[in-house]
Amino acid sequence: MYEKPGEIRSGPVKIPGTDYRPEMPKLDEIEKVLRQAKKIEHPIKQGFYLFDHIAREQWLSGGTKRTAQLVANHVFVQNNAAMLAVPVEERENFEHKLIEFTENGWELTKLKNASLSMSFHTRDAFSVSDKFLA
Repeated sequence: MYEKPGEIRSGPVKIPGTDYRPEMPKLDEIEKVLRQAKKIEHPIKQGFYLFDHIAREQWLSGGTKRTAQLVANHVFVQNNAAMLAVPVEERENFEHKLIEFTENGWELTKLKNASLSMSFHTRDAFSVSDKFLA
């Protein structure tokens, strides 16, 4: 269990599988990300923008990637756009892509042909195409 679940992280964090260490989250920087996200009109881009920042910057002391996925899905569902779900058989590949993303800092939206496309489906159940992530 985590010492202060749901609170902004107040200590260093280790991300399994990588040597990357995110800086301590600052409330003003988090608010800046949230304000910027509101300006993004395309719901899939907005959801992934939030996922990118929350997951890589590790805003929470635990459960950050799960929270990032929930936040992204909230944006997607509210806009009747899509759902980010990782099938069990893709979990390892998805985790590998998240580690690459964490270490390199590129946006997940640029993983057009990676395994993420197999895990991201629109409400009509077809794989996301480049038109969504362009």
